[in-house]
Amino acid sequence: SALKMFCSVRKVFFLIFFTSVTISFVLCSENDDVNVKTENQNLDVPSAEVAEEATLCNDKSLKLKKTQCKPIPEKKSREKRAGLPGGISEIDLKDESHSIHALVKESLVSLGNTDNGDVYSFVRINSATQQMVAGKKYIANLSVKDSNAKEVKCDLEIWERLWMNPSKEIKFDCDNAKNYKFRSRRSIGDVRPQVLVGGPTPIDVENDDKVKDLVKNSLVSFNEKDGNSFELHRIVSATKKIVSGVMYDIKVEFRNSGDHKEILTCDLSVWERPWRKQDNSQTDVSCGEEKKYTFRAKRSLIYDHRARTDNNDDEEQRLMHQRDTLAKHEALFHKFQLKFGRAYHSSMEKSLRFRIFQNNLAKIQQLNEREQGTAKYGVTQFADMTPSEYRMRTGLWRRDADENHISNPLADVPNIKLPKSFDWRDKNAVSEVKNQGSCGSCWAFSVTGNIEGLYAIKNGNLQEFSEQELVDCDAIDGGCAGGLPDNAYKAIEELGGLEYESEYPYRARKGECVMNKTMTHVKVKGAVDLPKNETAMQQWLVANGPISIGINANAMQFYRGGVSHPWHPLCRKGSIDHGVLIVGYGVSEYPLFNKTLPYWIVKNSWGPKWGEQGYYRVFRGDNTCGISEMASSAVLA
Repeated sequence: SALKMFCSVRKVFFLIFFTSVTISFVLCSENDDVNVKTENQNLDVPSAEVAEEATLCNDKSLKLKKTQCKPIPEKKSREKRAGLPGGISEIDLKDESHSIHALVKESLVSLGNTDNGDVYSFVRINSATQQMVAGKKYIANLSVKDSNAKEVKCDLEIWERLWMNPSKEIKFDCDNAKNYKFRSRRSIGDVRPQVLVGGPTPIDVENDDKVKDLVKNSLVSFNEKDGNSFELHRIVSATKKIVSGVMYDIKVEFRNSGDHKEILTCDLSVWERPWRKQDNSQTDVSCGEEKKYTFRAKRSLIYDHRARTDNNDDEEQRLMHQRDTLAKHEALFHKFQLKFGRAYHSSMEKSLRFRIFQNNLAKIQQLNEREQGTAKYGVTQFADMTPSEYRMRTGLWRRDADENHISNPLADVPNIKLPKSFDWRDKNAVSEVKNQGSCGSCWAFSVTGNIEGLYAIKNGNLQEFSEQELVDCDAIDGGCAGGLPDNAYKAIEELGGLEYESEYPYRARKGECVMNKTMTHVKVKGAVDLPKNETAMQQWLVANGPISIGINANAMQFYRGGVSHPWHPLCRKGSIDHGVLIVGYGVSEYPLFNKTLPYWIVKNSWGPKWGEQGYYRVFRGDNTCGISEMASSAVLA
């Protein structure tokens, strides 16, 4: 049996603490209890200062042997600071996983990205504390290096409130007498706070399409209400809450499309109750004490895939309408791509351009619905462009934006009898329509067109003069970044004249001035301003030649033909942004409707495929789109 062949080995332990001990396994033969082999194994078991070994062999004897155990050093547990709730506690800077390290470096990067911030490089954190106070506040003393590699010490305060956006308020107080204060958005790794049921929930305004659509629709209604001409500058913040429907509270900044320095901060409150057949959405807009409006639900001018049909109860009809609308927009977009040769680099860019295209379709619809003349607006080469991209195709500066601007002398207008219609194109005083491309040089084309007409009338010989000379050599204006005809007249006078287009061809980008003064063919000795009176403009035009003007180009983006007479709020006279050339005038008569439409004939610089072979007919008589606000002409030497 096993008891006869082997002896058993047992160990008896008196246990006190955890440590490492040695257990001996003793193998005895049946007849010899002296010949013993031992194998040792180390185990982590509760420590004992002394253990006894008991050996039971076949002679029934029991032998005891004392064994000294090897103690293991005790692990020292970190002592926790027993601070008061809300009190200030020190941060262990040796703990590399603590968030203070990342927060400090993020704050330095954010400081460098602010408008008035300097660039500092991180050296070390000297000390830091944290405190729970309506969020969490960190205070750290840093050593940093400025742009001159000089070490500077700064006290940094970071107040983190994750439920807000921006979520961090940051202050730097440095010993080089520089102080900074700014706000920073939520970090990627930040955890969003828990939100109370029924309470306001923060919205990521940069990625939430619903909020963007609400703001766009509110802006359209806002501009219609009071004849405003504002565009979206930015969405500051937004929240939503469940309150018998969904309530959106949005803070936005609107910018005057004519004067970008005018920023209007507004609070939007949109209350949506989709189960109601009427008034299912109410929007309150508050922009200070002077501008407060309330708008009831109306069909969105911006395409919305959530839009409902008149029969809200018929889900099948609603979905069918949604699919039909999307299909029509996609077909129009495909036709637009083929016609204008649009090829996008990725599916993401194509998707973005399609959304811009849809928004522009809403603008086209609005222009057509509000048109007071006979103009038709539709898809043009600008139909996939944002407002800022479209403005690159204009480029006219405003006179009142230049504090040092000196007005030209007022033109001497002859008191002559006017013909019913007049067109300098019929008298060989207007060159072919040109194309400024994506360069904001409309001001140069307007001026050269004016000088070409004056030169042709004076010399009986139509010549084309160089716009590129003005783009490159006019040091007052901004080349492709825009300019002013008044400045161009002065520049031509100082440069000594203009070369021919063939000698200094157009490149649609600003480059080095390579003008040859020995090859100038026309000289200028000043300029005149015309009265802001359209009858006087007609008289001067007939007697002298084409007129350089500024105009609001909002309606021109989608103009296809006809006499354009946009609704005033959609084409305000105070928002002039494009330089063009008046070459004549006329009248469209409609006896059946007992209606006449007087108009100006305007030469544009977007190529012959735009508008009416490159021309724009705009209503004459009520300063439509500011057509009489900036009329001028060069005076030839």
